[in-house]
Amino acid sequence: MNKFLAVCFAAVTVTAVAAVGSTVYIGKTIEKSMSSDTKATLEKFAPLIAVKSFNYDKSSLGATRTFTLEFGCIDKPLQITWRDQIKHGPFPGFSSVGAATVDSELLLSDATKAEFKATFGLDIPALKARSVVALNGDITTDSTLPTFNGKLPDGTQFKSQAMTSRFIQTGANVSYEVVAPSFELLDSEQGTSMKFTGAKLKGLGTQGKVWWLSTGSSTHEVSKIEMTAKQGDKVSVMVASDVKSISTSKLDGDLMSATSEMKGQFEFDKIKLDNVQIVSGVKRLHVPTLDAMMSAAFSKEGAALLCNGLANAKAKSNEAIQAQFAKQLIEILQDNALKLLPFNPEYSMDKMAATYKGKEGVITYSVGTQGFTADDAKIFKENPRAIIQKLTLAASAKVPVPWVGFAIASKADSDKGLDDAALAQVIEPMVQQGFVVREGDLLLLNAAMKSGEVTLNGKKIPIPQF
Repeated sequence: MNKFLAVCFAAVTVTAVAAVGSTVYIGKTIEKSMSSDTKATLEKFAPLIAVKSFNYDKSSLGATRTFTLEFGCIDKPLQITWRDQIKHGPFPGFSSVGAATVDSELLLSDATKAEFKATFGLDIPALKARSVVALNGDITTDSTLPTFNGKLPDGTQFKSQAMTSRFIQTGANVSYEVVAPSFELLDSEQGTSMKFTGAKLKGLGTQGKVWWLSTGSSTHEVSKIEMTAKQGDKVSVMVASDVKSISTSKLDGDLMSATSEMKGQFEFDKIKLDNVQIVSGVKRLHVPTLDAMMSAAFSKEGAALLCNGLANAKAKSNEAIQAQFAKQLIEILQDNALKLLPFNPEYSMDKMAATYKGKEGVITYSVGTQGFTADDAKIFKENPRAIIQKLTLAASAKVPVPWVGFAIASKADSDKGLDDAALAQVIEPMVQQGFVVREGDLLLLNAAMKSGEVTLNGKKIPIPQF
């Protein structure tokens, strides 16, 4: 039950942001946005989310919107109530100048609070937000999640300092900033822990043609991530510092592309990696087809499958449930997924690099399709292996020779690497068989596949007949 409640608590937070963000217009426009539009959006998620009640009470100076949602479709679903106190302008509440102010808060029943107390060992922190609608229509929403500590029944402790957020909506554009000073999980019995320090998220997005799509850019920063894990008498430690990432997404007609770049310093026990850089991206994703897939996944039929699995979770093994979900999900999404392929989608790891012992290594790869047609989709249903003719793969690696020695030696808890003779016994067979090419102090690999033909380091190699 605790895992389910954790998911619900995250869903509550998302619902809160969505609810506050719907306050866009004054008067009748606000009423439409905060009543019929919001209710219609929430009802799309039935039966996973059920709208138990929805009220919009108007007055001469404002309105009150109150709705109660029921999360989940199991024996004891979680109910939450969200309330917005709306004061219309131009002098909302006679305390400021603007189109409106909205004071929002999460209301929970005593039974729900008791359930969280019994499961997490904490009193649910108050979740409130204040939105100010300017005369030009801009909306600024500020919220704070207070400091809270707790302990799960299995003994895991968690601590979180107060988190703050600000969202500014200008037309279809939303800029945001979220600050989380510290979050920590600790399991003293298992000897494991995880701690994030100095996390910040900033971004600017533009609402797309469909409800789930927003294009724009975001930046993420974490001063330090510390993780420990104990296995027997050995304690492993991972520390990441000065981790920064930038993500962007854009549309070209109906095709979406996105890129992400992450940099930082990492240390795994005795292995220290400097100048870590990971650059990846996706290209040519057909948005109308993705929207059809989302609609199928969140349809009442799809949600009913999930509810059925949750309701019977005690009667079946996890393996059986996973197999059932996988089969039904494939049946629902397969046709739409195949419709993505004619647009030649591609995922690429453009650069995965790090410096170790003063030597830099770089790995790249990509996978996509080329020339896939509707006829190929029919063939694929009968023979999935036929897709090999339409796949395009490419991979390259540049690995310093000493890395191989250090990697092998690290298993024996040594940081001296292998001597030249031992290193030659490992590398030379790979070179002779053509798996890698040696150029001085570097091992190189280049592989590609197109139209069913595979090349490795410039030479064609046979593959099994499909």
